[in-house]
Amino acid sequence: CLKCDLKIIRLFVMVKNNFIKTEATHNMTLNIRILQFNPIVGDISGNTEKLLTAYHDAVTAGCDLIVTSECFLSGYPPEDLILRDDFHHELKLAYDKITAHTQGKHTHIILGTPVLCDKTQHIYNAALHIFNGQIGSVIHKKHLPNYGVFDECRIFTAGHLNAPITVHGVSLGILICEDMWHDDVAKHLKNQNIDAFVSINASPFEIGKFEKRLFQAQSRTLDTNVPILTVFQMGGQDEIVFDGRSFALSVTGDITFLAKPYQHNIYDIHYNGAEFQGFVDKNDYSMQALIYNGLVQALRDYIRKNGFKKIVLGLSGGVDSVLSAVIAVDAVGANNVICLLLPSHYTSDESYQDAYDTISGLGITHHVISIEDSVAFVEKSLSHIFTGQKKDITEENLQSRMRGLYLMAYSNKFGAMLLTTGNKSEMSTGYATLYGDMCGGFNVLKDVYKTEIYKLCAYRNSHYPDNVLGTKGIKIPENVLIKAPTAELRFNQKDSDSLPDYDILDAILEQMIEHERSTQDIIQMGFDDATVKKVRHLLNISEHKRYQSALGVKITEKSFGKDRRYPITHSFRG
Repeated sequence: CLKCDLKIIRLFVMVKNNFIKTEATHNMTLNIRILQFNPIVGDISGNTEKLLTAYHDAVTAGCDLIVTSECFLSGYPPEDLILRDDFHHELKLAYDKITAHTQGKHTHIILGTPVLCDKTQHIYNAALHIFNGQIGSVIHKKHLPNYGVFDECRIFTAGHLNAPITVHGVSLGILICEDMWHDDVAKHLKNQNIDAFVSINASPFEIGKFEKRLFQAQSRTLDTNVPILTVFQMGGQDEIVFDGRSFALSVTGDITFLAKPYQHNIYDIHYNGAEFQGFVDKNDYSMQALIYNGLVQALRDYIRKNGFKKIVLGLSGGVDSVLSAVIAVDAVGANNVICLLLPSHYTSDESYQDAYDTISGLGITHHVISIEDSVAFVEKSLSHIFTGQKKDITEENLQSRMRGLYLMAYSNKFGAMLLTTGNKSEMSTGYATLYGDMCGGFNVLKDVYKTEIYKLCAYRNSHYPDNVLGTKGIKIPENVLIKAPTAELRFNQKDSDSLPDYDILDAILEQMIEHERSTQDIIQMGFDDATVKKVRHLLNISEHKRYQSALGVKITEKSFGKDRRYPITHSFRG
C-alpha cells in the first residue's frame, strides 16, 4: 500500500542521512507567502487585482517571494477561452502591469498563467518568475494531463525540461502540477543542484486525491533528497471543486506545512536553508467532512461566479431534497433559499410533515402549490388519445414534469437558480424524469451515491462545518433518515420496487463506473447474476438522460460528464 511503501523509503533515507550528513549548501533563507486563492476563470483583471493586493502586502511584510497556484491569472481550467486572441491580449496586459509593480521591489513572484509564444504561436501552461520590473524566466509545463476532467493536450503545447530559478541566492526547481507526478522533471532539476522544489497546482478534489498528491510529492522528495513546497488552488469551477490543502515536505517526506481545506487564504512559509516551515493543520478530517465542505463550496461558487443571488428547489421531504436544501442554506444562507412544496394525490402526510420540519429547522421561505388539478387537467386533455390504454409510467411522469414546470416558472420569474436534487445512483439507473425532476441549473448531489447521502446527513447532523452560513444543530429530521425511499408517484411506491437495495446497487455501480469492470467480473465478485445484468442494462439505456442532465460537482474518481464519455448509441454489451 502507499503508506507501507513510503515508510520503507523514508526509513532508507533516514539511514542514509545518518551516514551522509546533509547540510544546507549555504545559509540563505527565504520568507515565502503562498496564495491559496479562489480565482475566477476569465476574470483576468479581477485575478490581477487580487494578486497585486497580496503582492503589496507581501512587500510591506518583507517577504522574499509570493507564489500563486497553476493558471491563477486565467483561472483554471480556461478551456477554449485560451484559443482566443483577445484572451491572450488581456493576459499580456496583465503580465505587463504585474511586472511594472515589481520595479525596485525586493519581493519576487512565481505566477501561474497560460503563455502564448509569439514566435511559434504555441500556448503553454507556464510559470513566470517576475522580479524587479522584469520576467526573468518562463517555465513551461512538460507533462500535460489528458484524462478525466483534463483536456490540456487540446489547448496547450507540452514544454521541455526547464532550468531552475534563483530567488535571493536560493535555487528553486519549479514543478507545474502534473510534472510533480513524474520523476523526470524533478531528477533533471536535482542534477542542477537546486535547494528546493516549488510546485504550483490546480488539482481538483476527489475522494482519496489528497493522499495521492501527498504520495507523489513524498516520492519526489525521497528520490531527490530535496524538500518541496506545493501551492494548490481552492474553490468551485463548474463541475469541479478545488480543495486547496497546500503543503510542504521535508527531505524525509514529513509534513512541515499543511493548509486548511476549502479556505481562500494566505500562508507565510519560512525556508531555513534546509526545509520549509509553516502552519500545520492538525485536524483529522473524515471523508464525509471533506465531501460535504466540497459540495458547499462548489454550490456557493457556482451561484456567486454566475451572478445568481438565490436558489430555489422542490422539497419533497425525501432525503435527497432535504440534504440539498441543507447544503443550499450552508452555501448561500437561509435568506437566499426558497423551497416549493408540490404535493400530488400520492403525497403522504409523512412526507409533508418531513418537509415542514426541514423548513422550520432551516428557517427558509417556502410556497405550497398543489399539482393535483394541473395533472388532472393534462390527463383529461390526453384522454381521447390514451383511450383504452392502461395507466403506467406515463402518468407518473406527468406529475414529475408538472413539478418541473412550476419550478422553472418560479426560477424564470424571480431569477433564482433551480437546484435539482437527484443522486448518482438515480442518474446511473435512469431513475429520474427528463424535463421533470431533472430540471435545474445545477445538481449538488449528482456524483453522490445514495448510500453516501445518508453518511453526509449523519455528518451534518452531528457536526458544524467551517465556512457554512447555516446554523448549528440537527438539520435533517430523523424520520427522513429512517423511512423507505420513494418517489411517491403512485400509492405505496418504494424505490426498492424498481431497484435493488441501495447498498447492493451502489456497490455494483461503483465497480461498473469507477472501475470499468465487466458484468462477468462483477458477478464473479459474488453479486447476483440477474441483479448485475439488470443494473448494467439500466446504466446502458440511461446515457441519453445523463447527456441532458444538469451540471453537478465531481467528488468521485469518475463522475458523469468529462470523466466518463460513453456514446448514447452503441451496441456493445460485453
